[in-house]
Amino acid sequence: MSDRTILRLQRELMDVQKNPETQIHIWYDETNIKHVHALIVGPPNTPYSLGFFDFVINFGDDYPTTAPKALALTTSNGRVRFNPNIYANGKVCLSILGTW
Repeated sequence: MSDRTILRLQRELMDVQKNPETQIHIWYDETNIKHVHALIVGPPNTPYSLGFFDFVINFGDDYPTTAPKALALTTSNGRVRFNPNIYANGKVCLSILGTW
């Protein structure tokens, strides 16, 4: 991962953490910024309200040209599916999010 990409990723992760309105909490090992854990709390007045959704996000060396790979950990061992873009095995389909 290039220094420029690392700086961009650091800035993006800090922006998420600075926003007090977001219910996205992230943490990562500073020695490996490419591997990020995210906890998203479902927003009020939605079907996801008060839910806790745990993800692991891996950024490749060619980020942002290629989307990161995300894995949902909140699947109850493949028995629960919260969203059509999140498969029972935890794979998150990022390529279609926000396209319609």
